[in-house]
Amino acid sequence: MAETPSAPALLDPRLLQDPKMHARSRALFRASWQLLDPHLLEEGPELRPFVMLPGLLDEPLVRTPWALLPNVCTHRGATLIETPCQQRSLRCPYHGRRFSLAGRCEAAPGFDELEGFPSEADHLPEIEVEEWGPLRFASLDPLTSFEDIRAELDPWIGELVERPGQVLLREEDHHISANWALYVENYLEGLHLPFVHPDLSRQLSLPSYRYETLECGTLQIGAASAEQQCLDLPKGHPLEGQRIRALYVWLWPNTMINVYPWGLSMNRIEPRAGDETLVRYHTWVFDHIGSRNEVSAVAQTEAEDQQIVRRVQAGMRSSMVGPGTLHPEHEAGVVEFRRRLAEALAQCSTS
Repeated sequence: MAETPSAPALLDPRLLQDPKMHARSRALFRASWQLLDPHLLEEGPELRPFVMLPGLLDEPLVRTPWALLPNVCTHRGATLIETPCQQRSLRCPYHGRRFSLAGRCEAAPGFDELEGFPSEADHLPEIEVEEWGPLRFASLDPLTSFEDIRAELDPWIGELVERPGQVLLREEDHHISANWALYVENYLEGLHLPFVHPDLSRQLSLPSYRYETLECGTLQIGAASAEQQCLDLPKGHPLEGQRIRALYVWLWPNTMINVYPWGLSMNRIEPRAGDETLVRYHTWVFDHIGSRNEVSAVAQTEAEDQQIVRRVQAGMRSSMVGPGTLHPEHEAGVVEFRRRLAEALAQCSTS
C-alpha cells in the first residue's frame, strides 16, 4: 500500500514572538531583495547614509552617485559618514583611509610601503541594485537573481509596474505592535475581505477572487465588481479580456506590490522585534487630483488591516488555542508562507 505523502512542515506563528527566533531570521532577509526608499537613489551629488532594516539587519549603507556601498571602513570598522553631504570621496574619520565614490580604496596613511596593499578586501564591495519602473531593489547576499524574479512576474505585472507617468503621491510609515509575519499572512488571503474590508469587498467580485502560487511569492487576482474601473491589461497578458480590478503580489519575504487602474502601491514590512513591525507605504498615481479618493480608500483598507493584525497579535498570548486548519484554496498563500518560513529558519539554524 502506497504511503500517504506527509503534509509540509509549517511554522507555528507563535514561535516568531521569541527574540531568538527574530534574530535567526536575519539570514533570510540578507538573502532577499529589499525595496529601497524611492528617494534614496534619486540622481544628484549628495551622499546619503541609511540603515537597511533597523532592528534586524542593522546594515549601515551609503548611496553615492556611482554605487550603493557599505558605510563602514574596511580597516577598523568606523562608519564613514553620518549625515547627508556632498564630497568627492569617502574618508574614514578614524585613520584617514580614503575611498572613491565607487568604493575603491585610494589612500591609507601609514600603508604606503605595505606590499600587496590594497587588496580586494580593502575596497568597499558594491551592493547590487535593480530598477523596475519606479521601484528600486537591493540585496546584500541574493539567493535568487532579480532576473529570475522578473522573468516570473513580468507576464503578470511587468508592463503595469513600468507604465509611464506614475508620480509618487503618498508615503507613510506605521508602527504596529505585532509580529511582521502576522501582517504578511493577513495580506496573503482574501477570506477575511467581507468581514474586515466591507468597502473594498464592494469593489471586487469575491466569488471570482483567486490565487497563483509563484516561486518568488504569490499573486492574488482581484476581479472587479460590475461598476468598478478595470486594469487596462496589455496584449498577451494571461488575464487578457477579463475584468480585473487589482493584482496583488507578495514577494518573499516582506514586500507587497499592488497594481490598480489608477497607479501602483507598495508595502514594505520591516521586522523590528518579535512583536514590533514597521510598515512603509508608498503610492504612485497617474493623476494627483483624480486619484485622491482611490488612495484614501487604500489607506482605509490599510488601517483596517493594521487593526485586525493587532488583534491577532493579542491572540498569540493564548495558551488554550493553537494554529487551526487552513483552507487549501483561500489560504494557500498562508500555507506556502509558513512552509517557506519553516524551511528558511531551519536553514538559518544550521548555517
